[in-house]
Amino acid sequence: MILTLLVIVIGVLLIAGIATYSSASLVKGGADRAAADTRAGDVDVIEPDAAFWTGFAGIAGVVAVAALGAAIVGRAGLLLAVAAFVAILLAGAYLLRTTRQRVRQRVLDAAAGRMAELRARHDAVVERWLAYELDPGKQIDYPQMTDVSQPTAAAVVRAMRQARDARDVADEAAYAVAVTRLEQAFTEAEWRALGQ
Repeated sequence: MILTLLVIVIGVLLIAGIATYSSASLVKGGADRAAADTRAGDVDVIEPDAAFWTGFAGIAGVVAVAALGAAIVGRAGLLLAVAAFVAILLAGAYLLRTTRQRVRQRVLDAAAGRMAELRARHDAVVERWLAYELDPGKQIDYPQMTDVSQPTAAAVVRAMRQARDARDVADEAAYAVAVTRLEQAFTEAEWRALGQ
């Protein structure tokens, strides 16, 4: 009798462990997809197909253990199966909640990292431009870098304004485009100024 109960308990624990472990596949693909998404509020970490099969396997396992337990031990086996089912539900809910939190945090951290990189690129170009603006020697040697009547200098000033505006709005896609345009405009202006 005790050996039979021990076998049923081990079976229930194995099924609970397998169901909990396999539920990690529920969130793997969704987490990868969510990490690539920049909108943390739209993160969905559940793969529907994996959710179905994990749930189906967990329920089938619990039903099998419940049938075995009821046949061998009676009500005690059925109670163990119900306990396993509740344990599987609780473990799955906990795993899902913590995984969603981790994925959301990962998405927010990735977006913050990308914005920090864009701000650093933007600041580097502005700093390079300020060297031409504030250094009297460079103003004398390269006046076309700060003379907005020159098309290349005017393009740099326009690009700096667009990058600043996009930075203030905090739209990552628009900011990335604006920073790239600023880098290109500055490189072009500097190339022409140094080449003349």
